[in-house]
Amino acid sequence: MNAETERRAMLTHLHDLHFYSEAWCRAVTNPRLAAAMSALLGPNVELHHTTLHVKPPETGMPFPLHQDSPFYQHEGFGYVDAIIHLDDTNDENGGLRFIPGSHKDGHIEHVTEVDGKPVTPHLPTDTWNLDATEGCDAQAGDVIAFSIYTVHGSYVNRTDRWRRLVRVGYRDPANKQIAGQSIGRAGLMVHGIRPAGTLAAT
Repeated sequence: MNAETERRAMLTHLHDLHFYSEAWCRAVTNPRLAAAMSALLGPNVELHHTTLHVKPPETGMPFPLHQDSPFYQHEGFGYVDAIIHLDDTNDENGGLRFIPGSHKDGHIEHVTEVDGKPVTPHLPTDTWNLDATEGCDAQAGDVIAFSIYTVHGSYVNRTDRWRRLVRVGYRDPANKQIAGQSIGRAGLMVHGIRPAGTLAAT
């Protein structure tokens, strides 16, 4: 991006939609979605958080390559992000792009400050480039699921339309959180049960 686009770029978000909307609470606890998450995580699945991400028209901010683990770090691999698309997405409007298989290496250290000032966690841009990723175009209503350790990012929204998606974090309730968003807060069990003693794992 040039300096003017950088200045105007925005990424709008809202945390925990399911606390504000019955419709969203029903959506993220839908038995079919919960069963799909159980196929990835095992019999017990806990809803950890939800976040709406919106890229405004023309200057919706790009997001450098990163993992989601720095934002809500956990000890193990038992965490899946499900992305619910409210709009069709592609490279033009900032659709998600991934490095397949990158989750296998687990957590990678991210850049968290520049010149002594905190920045949004991201991987070093000189060695991790969006051009090395694979696009994952989606239609409104599609759900894409990936590991908390999968490296991904997106380009700027260059269209005249909003790009909206909701990230829903699901985890094995035994997977202890170390830091970040929603730490210390128990989530909602959407499949199976919470094993004895795992409430302390939040």
